[in-house]
Amino acid sequence: MQSPDALLAAIAQSGNAVTQGWMRIFSSPPQMERNRALQAAYLEQQTKLWSALLAGRNESLVEDDDRRFAAREWRDNPYYNYLRQSYLLAAKYLEQMVDSAPLEAAEKEARALRRAAMDRRDVSGEFPGHQSGGAA
Repeated sequence: MQSPDALLAAIAQSGNAVTQGWMRIFSSPPQMERNRALQAAYLEQQTKLWSALLAGRNESLVEDDDRRFAAREWRDNPYYNYLRQSYLLAAKYLEQMVDSAPLEAAEKEARALRRAAMDRRDVSGEFPGHQSGGAA
């Protein structure tokens, strides 16, 4: 088991690596074009979701098997359905940004572990039918 000081040092080192990675992502011209394409696709999907909600259509444009959204209310209630899909689209967008980033394998692995930890956090315990736990 690591000492608290060693753990804090590891967290700081990881934070520095993440910051440097994002700086490389945003400063690399070929990567900037790829990021624009990802962002455009993300915004298009979010616009479709928002338009469906405003039009009163309860459409599912994003399919998932995430246990956190297993309750029927996440699909039956148009507002919760929008929140579920918006959350999943944002997570997918961030994952694609990291996957396409010119990072070394160790940095990508650290980010994958961070994402796995975030997936296990509750979206929010305040929604009806919400189930605590990790992604399927």
